[in-house]
Amino acid sequence: MDGQPAGLTLAELATEDLDVEVSYDAKQASHPYATHVCQVEIDRGSGAVRVGRYVIAEDCGVVINPMIVNGQAVGGVAQGVGATLLEEISYGADGQLLSGSFMDYLIPTADDVPLVEVSHLHTPSTVHELGTKGAGEGGIIGSTAAITNAVADALSASEAVLPFTPERVLALVERR
Repeated sequence: MDGQPAGLTLAELATEDLDVEVSYDAKQASHPYATHVCQVEIDRGSGAVRVGRYVIAEDCGVVINPMIVNGQAVGGVAQGVGATLLEEISYGADGQLLSGSFMDYLIPTADDVPLVEVSHLHTPSTVHELGTKGAGEGGIIGSTAAITNAVADALSASEAVLPFTPERVLALVERR
């Protein structure tokens, strides 16, 4: 050979007939673990809730791409902010949908989502060849519970209805 690596250009590759199918069926699931902790600040005058410091310690085994795994964790926190503080499908007394647009159905913006500190524990899975575990589930599951518990603790509320809208928060403040 002339020292050049064997290969095809992208144009040459596009002319080839390619048909590849691969499937993977894990014998057993490999479950991740995570702990979420956050601080919230509540404006007792307006009922607004702001999520402050947010820390996640998670173990999803061997992390192949840390940027993707961190993105999934932060994305899950954004979903948790929406579920606990903003997003609600509401109807009028006549059954008319009142939250049919993003003007009325609130979703988190960059301003609503806190900076998230993610620490990884690396305990390889014993049931997967690469030692990996799931990574996407922990963000939403842990964040919803952490934010809900932080708000309930701050308001000494043993019962509440999600989301913690300003009106609901003010009602909880008045009960105290």
